Amino acid sequence: MPENRPAHIAAFRDRYEKLLRLIRRNKEIRDYSKMRNAYDLLVNRLGDQDDPVRGQVISAIEVAEIAVNEIGLGMTSVLSIFLMYVLRKGGLGIPEIEKEFGKPVAVITGGLHSIHELGNKTMAPQAENYRNLLLNLPGMSVLS
Repeated sequence: MPENRPAHIAAFRDRYEKLLRLIRRNKEIRDYSKMRNAYDLLVNRLGDQDDPVRGQVISAIEVAEIAVNEIGLGMTSVLSIFLMYVLRKGGLGIPEIEKEFGKPVAVITGGLHSIHELGNKTMAPQAENYRNLLLNLPGMSVLS
């Protein structure tokens, strides 16, 4: 890594490498280029911002670590988690995600984004909304 890279970028890279090791231990990584592209999008869109936004990169990696380590999910889910953060920031839509990463990743990313949007509504109907959303998400069998 070039020495002129900011320290926070090096910290992101260290966490990303740890995440890759976790995924390899639990599941096979089928396409390293997709993982790297999603990581690069995450860091490029959020990593050079101010500290609170920069914290979202670490948050995305931590959520992905939990998904892999605690739930046993794999590459498709990690891609979706990274891309959900990028989607929330703007500049990348579901059609672009589907074109670059495939339909399963786009469907899961869209579902995660919808769940995030539900979190912004009042608490009373929230449980029923989550239930209905999860029951109606297509392609849930692609969680890997």
